[in-house]
Amino acid sequence: MATLILTAELEMSDWNPIELPAPDDAPAEGAALALVAEDGTRFPAQRDGETIVALVGGLAPGDVRRLRLVAAEPGAPGVTVQQKEDRTLDIRIGDERFTTYHFGPQYARPFFYPVLGPGGLPVTRAYPMADVAGETRDHPHHRSFWTAYGEVSGTDCWSEAPGRHGYIRHQSFTRVAGGRAFGGFTETLLWTARDGKPLMSEERTLRVYATEPDRRLLDYQTVWIASHGDVEFGDTKEGGIIAFRVATTMDGNKGGRIENEHGGIGERECWGKRAAWVDYSGPVQGQTLGIAVMDHPGNFRHPTHWHVRDYGLFASNVFGTASFEGGNDKRGQYVLKSGERLTFRFRVLIHRGDAKAGKVAEAYHAYVQPPQAR
Repeated sequence: MATLILTAELEMSDWNPIELPAPDDAPAEGAALALVAEDGTRFPAQRDGETIVALVGGLAPGDVRRLRLVAAEPGAPGVTVQQKEDRTLDIRIGDERFTTYHFGPQYARPFFYPVLGPGGLPVTRAYPMADVAGETRDHPHHRSFWTAYGEVSGTDCWSEAPGRHGYIRHQSFTRVAGGRAFGGFTETLLWTARDGKPLMSEERTLRVYATEPDRRLLDYQTVWIASHGDVEFGDTKEGGIIAFRVATTMDGNKGGRIENEHGGIGERECWGKRAAWVDYSGPVQGQTLGIAVMDHPGNFRHPTHWHVRDYGLFASNVFGTASFEGGNDKRGQYVLKSGERLTFRFRVLIHRGDAKAGKVAEAYHAYVQPPQAR
């Protein structure tokens, strides 16, 4: 198969994904592949449609590596995804559980719970899915890791207030797969008013990568589609295109740390501010873990505002401009015209330590300016 010349413009010490066109003689999708460096270092890879996705690292600025794409010996996949009869997907990295995706009709909208970081420790709150001693019990609609928004054509698709909220309903999975380098799913969903009237469609894609044990890395994409006429997103802070409720011990008012790309620290310097990334870290069972969320530069209104609170909420919101910046106007509202699509992409890094120890800035640069392959 192909020989690649990989050129790194920036440092990339840890494994991060790169994509390259699949050569004509590449094996079919699902086959085990590897990129092999001249020194014998092997990086996991797999085919994804017309591209090859590989995890590479150990690169310094200006490094040029010569790599061969080869068939790898069959073995246990790096990431496995198993669909269960209770309408969940279990996702594992190697032998360790990472998360479970809940998409059953008993919930107002799908969510991931638990979300387990390095060492199998939970980095999101269990409430209201489970009762854990010492956890906060506010905002029962904050379900671990989810997507929602508070004003969608006049419907509240954020809260779970009885008789008031809308729904995000699972329709089907178009793909569920694991592999040597990554695993995940692509799903179609329907957003509705509380009476079931369709508001818009969504295509949601998750990729979880088979990174080193001290890191968890995933790409999350949501495409909002005006499939049932115009959709108006109101100007409100109540929403998260991607949202987390961190573990209670990580809360900013309990010893946790919120930090953004500009060096802002804490809710006061990060809430409502625009930033390419925000990191939320804190103690979990005697260790310090963190979640970094990175806003892709191609996203609508990049860099996004962040609805990030000392009590543990951590969400991206591009529509709440007046709510975050002040004023009584509605300059953040947006109308998605019938037939149009709006795509949001994020990378999530779950790491040890705070943003500096977790090398969040380096991971963001690897996301937006990956090594070039030819």
